[in-house]
Amino acid sequence: MSYYLTPTELTTRMGSTLVGGLTGLSGGALTTELGIIIDRQEAVIHGYIGGRYTTPLTSATGLLLAEEWTFKLCQYDIHMRGAGDDVQTKVRLDYEDTMKMLRDIQGGDMAIPGETAPSSSTDTTAGITIDSNDVVFDWGGDANDTF
Repeated sequence: MSYYLTPTELTTRMGSTLVGGLTGLSGGALTTELGIIIDRQEAVIHGYIGGRYTTPLTSATGLLLAEEWTFKLCQYDIHMRGAGDDVQTKVRLDYEDTMKMLRDIQGGDMAIPGETAPSSSTDTTAGITIDSNDVVFDWGGDANDTF
């Protein structure tokens, strides 16, 4: 499910001729493929920021940033599908800048105003409790035995 960018918006921003030429697709096949690319890049974004913020982002600032990040990551992905291995310098630099920003957010060096931290689990019954007098593993040997 695309949260920040639609296949139509991606095609409009990149240009339909360029997108069709790089992917070799058109019509419904192109729309389907772009939806997959968008979903994959949004998952990358959520993977980086999900530890600090509830995803999908919902604040005005968060949505603007996420739309731009999604576009830049998708643009790079689509260019990588083209013939040869030459990605335009601007596209590559946009991709690298976006990834740096996502790493900065993940590391706590950058914040997204208006977004909230994910709620932590309030389930205190989960996990294992061990009383210090309980035997956790009984391998049947003497405590003085060595391996």
